[in-house]
This record gives sequence, structure tokens and C-alpha cells, in this order.
Amino acid sequence: MSKKSFWISLLLMIVTIAAVQEMHVGKNVVVWKKDLDKLPYTIGGMQGIDVPLEASVARELGTDVYVFRNYTSADGRVINVYIGYYGTRREGDPITTPKDATLVRDGRY
Repeated sequence: MSKKSFWISLLLMIVTIAAVQEMHVGKNVVVWKKDLDKLPYTIGGMQGIDVPLEASVARELGTDVYVFRNYTSADGRVINVYIGYYGTRREGDPITTPKDATLVRDGRY
């Protein structure tokens, strides 16, 4: 690679990064609501039932939309499914923390 090609490539990368930053930083992003409630209630022969989260937990998670379901098989096995949709990350809010993950893992949600 010649020096000229290197400098042109570097300049293009810098311009691209600056353009991407300008498009997203400080702008109000429109959040498209995801219809997570359209997820099937029957998956692989397992039946799902919605599990409500306590209002304080839902507020703390800060999702725009979420689904929390227990899927149960005919022989009684249960799979817990939580899917949270965060349309935008709010400034200063972590996406998740180890404490949050531990509470969910230990069933203290």
C-alpha cells in the first residue's frame, strides 16, 4: 500500500466516524415499538404463560417493551423467558448491571 493510499484511507475513516457521530449524538431518536407480545405461546410443544413483573421491577429495568413468560412442557419442565426491548439507551443508565443479573438468576425479581 502506498503512502497516498494509506492517507486517503485514514482520511475516509475519520470522515466516516465523524459523520456517524454527528448523526446520532445529541439527537432524539424515534423508537419503534416492538410487538414482543406477538411471540408465540406454544414453542416446541411447550405452553407459555405471561408472568407479570412487579411495577417497581419493570420501572427499574426501564425497557420500552418486555415479555416475561414461563413455558411449561407436558412433563412439567419449565423454561423462563425474559426479553426486554430497549429502543434507546438513556444517558447515564447502564444497560444492565451484575446486581440486576444476580436478582433475576436467583429468582428475586
